[in-house]
Amino acid sequence: MYKEIGGISTPNDEDTLWRYMSFEQFVNILATESLFFTRAYKYDDPFEGYIHKVTTKSINDIFDDINIANMNNVDKAKLYAILRKHEIEQKYIMCNCWHKSSDESMGMWEKYHLRNSGIAIKTTMAKLKESITDTINVYIGNIEYISRENFQRQYVKKVNDLILNSQPILYHPYFYKRDVFKYEQEVRVIIDIESIMGDVFERLKDEDFSNPDIIASEFPDISNQGKAYDVDVNTLVEEIIISPYAESWIENTVRLIVQKYGFKFDVNSSTLLDLP
Repeated sequence: MYKEIGGISTPNDEDTLWRYMSFEQFVNILATESLFFTRAYKYDDPFEGYIHKVTTKSINDIFDDINIANMNNVDKAKLYAILRKHEIEQKYIMCNCWHKSSDESMGMWEKYHLRNSGIAIKTTMAKLKESITDTINVYIGNIEYISRENFQRQYVKKVNDLILNSQPILYHPYFYKRDVFKYEQEVRVIIDIESIMGDVFERLKDEDFSNPDIIASEFPDISNQGKAYDVDVNTLVEEIIISPYAESWIENTVRLIVQKYGFKFDVNSSTLLDLP
């Protein structure tokens, strides 16, 4: 289920979204009727989820007057639980990324090195929201691009403003990127951790977060890369576009695969390289 998140802009329902992928990834979507959400810390960009020490200081100010040495065991457990919960939540941030544009993008075909077997799913924001059928909640928002030179200052100000306005900051860092990535025009879908792990956080006591055995059993590594969640593929897909570099027979092959799995959406070849 789609949830709005304060402080983040969202696409309009009619906005066109694209997801570029390999043929193998596309077949996996058809076969499993799911979308794969990647763990955010696995992305190549070291600035993903970036929280500078100046920003974290705003959070740490809460504990400035605490003398940990003189804290009782109950208060120590509470403090440790807060820190461990944040650490655990960060590891469960999972994203699925789309490109927003009215037309397909040659740049995106090139970015993912999608030549002979590249596929692009074309959809809309409304269809993407409606297609998610798994028992999860998701946030969907436009990536905001911040100038490379001023990234630290601008980013810190944005996050501090959220803190001052009592807005949660767990997900917001994943909706900001440096403007060197602006060409991606990214729309990001992020899993709401509470919808998959909330009952565990509620069940555990503060002192349980000091027990590594309990943490290991209650918060298993979901996988090395991420996890797939169910979608209604017929609702999600408006049209399939084949790479402009693909040979002519690829379109027929993709169309046969779509029919084999019982879907009826349109499959067409890109016209980006067609002569005017």
